[in-house]
Amino acid sequence: MPHDGDESRTVLSPRTGTKVSLLIGLALLGVAAYWYFVPVTFLGSNGQFFDCGSASSPPTETFPKNICRDLPDVYRMRAIFSGLIALAVAAIGTALFGFDRRNEVRSVSASRDRLEDGDVRERRSVDEERYDEDRDATEERSFRHSSEDGGSDRYVPRRSRRYDDDSPRR
Repeated sequence: MPHDGDESRTVLSPRTGTKVSLLIGLALLGVAAYWYFVPVTFLGSNGQFFDCGSASSPPTETFPKNICRDLPDVYRMRAIFSGLIALAVAAIGTALFGFDRRNEVRSVSASRDRLEDGDVRERRSVDEERYDEDRDATEERSFRHSSEDGGSDRYVPRRSRRYDDDSPRR
């Protein structure tokens, strides 16, 4: 039961049967794309292969049209029916198996940090903390020439430790 200071949300997660039916539907969509884009070849009476284009780009000239006849249309229909079956499997599987619905509750104080003076600030992610640590380390490694000393106002990085090493190089 949520209290006044709690946040709640509803989470939907697919059941196992829904996941399986979606994966099968995705595989059938891949089959549909294959039928649509694969090159169509025709084996002639003399044993030679003849290129008939594909379902996405059938032949436009008269000679290939006469040889291939409706072969690219057959591949196009295979692609359409495979795509329709893929959508039907995914939709029917989702309708039959459905989703699990659950409510998650968390206290607001768990997502916030209290400062010493009583103010509240949002908790930061680990990536934001690392970014700040990297930025602080970079600022520590560089220093600014002051204009009072006659220097410029640009950042100059410190020398690397390898230059401080007095040992002879090999």
